[in-house]
Amino acid sequence: MGKDGIEAHGLTELADLYERDFATFDIQREIGSRIIYPREEPNSEVQKIIDRAIERDYGKDALERIRRRVEEIRAEVKL
Repeated sequence: MGKDGIEAHGLTELADLYERDFATFDIQREIGSRIIYPREEPNSEVQKIIDRAIERDYGKDALERIRRRVEEIRAEVKL
């Protein structure tokens, strides 16, 4: 999707965040992914690989922030 497509869909804030602070963008994307596509087994091999990549790229604190935020959102919307 080109810049015109991004603006047409109201995604300029996300595009700006992507360019300005990719780590925050990626962490927020992972939170959304875990809400929309929850893995049936949280300790599956796939989840472990993803968690290790997040920890490697952004640190253990980022992984804990993701887990806490997912729990908060699920509690708010009763998922």
